[in-house]
Amino acid sequence: IGGFGAFLIGKPTLTYINQFAQNLRIWALVAAIGGTFDTFYSFERSFFGSLLPGRFDLPFLGSQVEEDRNQKRQFLFGGIGAASKYGILVKGSNYLEAMAQADTIVFDKTGTLTEGVFKVNDVVALGAIDSSRLIELAACAESYSNHPIAKSIVTAYEGEGRTVDKEQIIDVEELAGKGICLTHKDGIFYVGNQNLMETYNIPLSEDLKKNVAKHFGTVCYLSNENECLGYITISDVIKKDSARAIERLHKQGVKNSIM
Repeated sequence: IGGFGAFLIGKPTLTYINQFAQNLRIWALVAAIGGTFDTFYSFERSFFGSLLPGRFDLPFLGSQVEEDRNQKRQFLFGGIGAASKYGILVKGSNYLEAMAQADTIVFDKTGTLTEGVFKVNDVVALGAIDSSRLIELAACAESYSNHPIAKSIVTAYEGEGRTVDKEQIIDVEELAGKGICLTHKDGIFYVGNQNLMETYNIPLSEDLKKNVAKHFGTVCYLSNENECLGYITISDVIKKDSARAIERLHKQGVKNSIM
């Protein structure tokens, strides 16, 4: 570049120097962002073609590529810059091109399409105990857990002006991916999902499963050592703009949305 600067200084017209400096800054920025010197070739043809008689080769500034390829790269660089304004970091232009062809998107539901804040929707007792006692026992079981679902159960119980009486709790055993075994002064209770019920041979009738399927969200069963006493349904809060975002994705050609 220093050589061209020396060449241009010999020109009697200062306009050429100003034009060169102005265009060079723009193209240098494009090259720095993209990590390539291919785009300099279009600059060399457009600017020096009008400045010099004949073609002036710049072998060290880039290889000869088609104009549409250069324009395509410029659009991709612009897309990466636009994405960064929304806090989206794209590793490279090839990933941006691949995303343009995507027809399926898999979402991590919690915190992406939802707020990541769980709340208790329903407390359903099956007769042996009432709903107040059901959530009390569930809160005792979940009181030592930091899991968002566990916290939502405790919050729902304490939101009624009550506190968990930990003196009633003898032992709490967590079974990963299933739930909790609570040893209470009133007996042993299991609080968790269907897998936990099956682990301890707690029967779940088909009618019960059908009723549970009607509820939206996560289902937390509670049982003693012999039978299921009821269940609690918990759901996350859907973000206000999630539906609109998925609708816009469909308009852009995304056919499948999976959570």
